[in-house]
Amino acid sequence: MRKFSGGGHNTMKGPKGMKQKLLESTIKVIGNNGIEKATTKAICKDAELNEVYIYRLYGSKEQLFIDVYSYLDEEFVNSLLKNFDILVDDSLDNNTKWKKYVYEILEFILGNYDKAMTYIYYYYSKYYSSYPVAKRVVRYKKAYEKFGGLILKEDVNIGELFSQLLDIVFTSVLKVFRGEEDKEVMKKRVYKLIYVIIKDYLKD
Repeated sequence: MRKFSGGGHNTMKGPKGMKQKLLESTIKVIGNNGIEKATTKAICKDAELNEVYIYRLYGSKEQLFIDVYSYLDEEFVNSLLKNFDILVDDSLDNNTKWKKYVYEILEFILGNYDKAMTYIYYYYSKYYSSYPVAKRVVRYKKAYEKFGGLILKEDVNIGELFSQLLDIVFTSVLKVFRGEEDKEVMKKRVYKLIYVIIKDYLKD
């Protein structure tokens, strides 16, 4: 079983620390076992806390899950924005820009197994559409506005395009995690596929 790379359990005290413990343990349990097996018992066993703390600190298991998914949503969007300068670097041609950008995003996702798997489980589950959609839209709006305003043509449906590209990325990451494809081979394949799709949508 792979380990979550967050802080050690024994270093966190008080309500804030215990909330962080539960969040990290939820990511670890979902990442390694899936959403359905992420019971309050399994989460609290990993966090070394009594189950009562989920209800005391989050109100419900569902709210804990919402906070986990919100945290991962925010982190993923921030990774998209953090590397955005690559795509507006005038010293690079479009092909090179997208190769560098896609490689950075893939390395970010591949860099933490538990977080990546938890987000992928979430993305392909009923929770992705049933959990607070409005907040997720607000988060992704920041990325949509940057892409739509600076590099993509005005008539592009950015939401649909993002969904198509994310599906390619997540299914490919799963292949690496399952040992079905070499990481470097996957990165090269994904970047080429994404560039073929997106190049017709780029502004001149």
